[in-house]
Amino acid sequence: MDSAMAIVFSPFLPFWLLAVLALPTLALLVLSAKNKMRGSGWRTLVAAVLLLSLLGPSISREQRRPLPDVFALIVDRSESQNISERRAQTDGAEAALVAALGNLPDLETRIAVL
Repeated sequence: MDSAMAIVFSPFLPFWLLAVLALPTLALLVLSAKNKMRGSGWRTLVAAVLLLSLLGPSISREQRRPLPDVFALIVDRSESQNISERRAQTDGAEAALVAALGNLPDLETRIAVL
């Protein structure tokens, strides 16, 4: 069984609104850093944490179980198969395919008769 872990985002606000909030915040942070105001590093950190929290991050863990592949074998049993050697050829092809596919791991063969 395989397990996968990922960080998934479910924003509380639409993306365009988050961008509208982030742009002026970024401009103010750049101005405060340019003017060498005290605490600009802390302001940047707090702004980043607040904007990231609005993205709604969460950790998703999935348990996956591999499923076998399925091969559909459709066999024609219509009246046209009674002409000449067709039925014997069809039976031989079906038997050969079932035997060959039976050797493949993780492959399920399903036979449908028409």
